[in-house]
Amino acid sequence: MRALIRKDVHVHRLGMAGTAAVLLGLPALAGLVKPDASEASGTSLIVNLNFILVLVWGDWLVSREKTKGTIGWLRTLPVPEETMVTAKVATYMLGCVSLWIASTVLYCRHFYFPARWREWVLVLCALMFFGTVSVCGRFRFRQKLGQVLPPLVLGVLAGAYYVLVRMAPAETARLTVRGMQPRFVVPEAAGILALSVAVVWVTVAWLRRAETFQLVE
Repeated sequence: MRALIRKDVHVHRLGMAGTAAVLLGLPALAGLVKPDASEASGTSLIVNLNFILVLVWGDWLVSREKTKGTIGWLRTLPVPEETMVTAKVATYMLGCVSLWIASTVLYCRHFYFPARWREWVLVLCALMFFGTVSVCGRFRFRQKLGQVLPPLVLGVLAGAYYVLVRMAPAETARLTVRGMQPRFVVPEAAGILALSVAVVWVTVAWLRRAETFQLVE
């Protein structure tokens, strides 16, 4: 697994560096263009940029290797399916976590800390989950469907929340406030990460049954 992670980092090092430059440089440019923007709008920009990177990294790590036949070639080696999938997800996690920490500490640490540290943790866990969906979705589905899978999942979750707000606004507001309490943050974060593990497990189970031609585009 370490060898696969090192390989991905080496192959995509320039793209990763460019991604970091965009993520860390674009908010600075936006601040110069609109210096009177609120801290909340700047934080929203940081969150959106990190979410966009979910789609970019999934394309780099899996979709392009499927088009080049690299994923199919790995199956000819004594590499277990769980190692293949976990290495891709781990590479994404390294980039996701490091860039989220760097971007938020650099631009919006006063927005999140100390008052909103719970939101910071939950957004990070959400990015990790959607990134896992993106990477694993690229294994299971073809490129176009894999690209829209994370926004589709986000849309379903947002739609469900909107329905709850419309049907029971007071109860939903109470649950939202209660969910932000410190004692619930760890179970919520653990639940999101458990969903990520479940996505990886389902993908590995499918990959063990898949034919090699299903991993080539």
